[in-house]
Amino acid sequence: MIVVHRETGEHLLEVPGDTLAGARLDGAVLLYADLRGADLRGADLRGADLCQADLRGVRLDGARLAGADLTLANLAGASFQGATLADARLQAVSLAEPGPARTDFRDADLSRVTLKNSNLGGAIFRDAEMRRIDLTAGRPHLGHLQLRHDGRGRPHRRPAQPDGLRRGARPRVGSGTRPLNDVSRLRPRA
Repeated sequence: MIVVHRETGEHLLEVPGDTLAGARLDGAVLLYADLRGADLRGADLRGADLCQADLRGVRLDGARLAGADLTLANLAGASFQGATLADARLQAVSLAEPGPARTDFRDADLSRVTLKNSNLGGAIFRDAEMRRIDLTAGRPHLGHLQLRHDGRGRPHRRPAQPDGLRRGARPRVGSGTRPLNDVSRLRPRA
């Protein structure tokens, strides 16, 4: 099978056989690759660079993509069931239907990801960077979603509030901080 650049047609990779299922492609540089409809089930893509690749309809079930970069890749209709994307970068992509059910996203960067109508059942997002995620236009199926825990099944403590304090915490004497609602030092204007 030959993988080509989606715009220039240049050969990026040649693999013996008709499929990429189970292929060892760790560290492969596949920028702008045209992999539409490819079968990558169980493939080893750890550390691969798939930035802006066309991955529409790709089957990545059970694939190992730890540390891979899929920034701006077209993942419309891609299947990730049981895939490992720990520490991967998936910035500005859409993981809409069928969605990443039972996928491991531990420590992944999912900034600006669209999860509209996604099946997130059993997905693991522990310590993932999830800024500006889009969950609009429908309700994603959350199933047994794991967001964060400390390895012993307990949730992490809440992050610090904008004033640097956890909810309910009081500032230490002499710390130089005070709760936002502390008005004891304010004086009325003359």
